[in-house]
Amino acid sequence: MLRNYVEFHYSEIWYIRLIESTVTARGQTTIPKLIRIKLSLEAGVRIRYELDADGVRLVPLKPVRRLGGILNYSGEPKTLEDMERGIVEGATDD
Repeated sequence: MLRNYVEFHYSEIWYIRLIESTVTARGQTTIPKLIRIKLSLEAGVRIRYELDADGVRLVPLKPVRRLGGILNYSGEPKTLEDMERGIVEGATDD
């Protein structure tokens, strides 16, 4: 049955919205497996809780290593020395 929800078709949204879990006395809960699959949550992944008027959203935070390439730069690759020189020049310009 779980395999059917890995692709997460639109018709399955209603079923997934009905999943519940319990908060323990220590304020902990288990994120249901279908939700972990949908959000690609693995052990150690950090999540942010976004509270709004409708409830709470769980937003997985991306580790820095997964952010590689998000800034578009079309020039020649820069060396570490080039970057350090740019920092020094930027710090000394008035």
